[in-house]
Amino acid sequence: MTNQQWLADAEAAYARRQESAAARKTLAAVDHANRINRALSQRGITPIVPAAAPAGRTALTPALLVEADPEEELYSVHADWDESEGEIRLALGHYWNEYSSLRPGRLLHTVDDVVEAREAGTQAHRAGHMGSAADRRGRRQEHPQRRHLP
Repeated sequence: MTNQQWLADAEAAYARRQESAAARKTLAAVDHANRINRALSQRGITPIVPAAAPAGRTALTPALLVEADPEEELYSVHADWDESEGEIRLALGHYWNEYSSLRPGRLLHTVDDVVEAREAGTQAHRAGHMGSAADRRGRRQEHPQRRHLP
């Protein structure tokens, strides 16, 4: 039997590095949640559910700003943290709940960004403004059998 102490030492060092990295990620998630909640408050936005970093998890749970309204074809809007921009990025949930994850929207600068994101969804971010909710309701009434996808 050969001495495998070097392997045991390497595995122990690796485990310590992993624990340290997870701790840093947890602290970053807590910091981002605090930044989001503070920035929302400064803009006069009271979230339905504030941003949080659940205990024992390394991921941020975005703040829920507005719930989806399928009847009016309005998206849910969440406030998430954009690492590359160092700012709040709105995240959108489809009004039919057809997608399991949130999709990125515009950066949050004013409350108008929330209203516009809610009405236009991610299409506004990708291809410019697609009309107001009233415009979409009018199209839906003209063609009730037609589903308007985001």
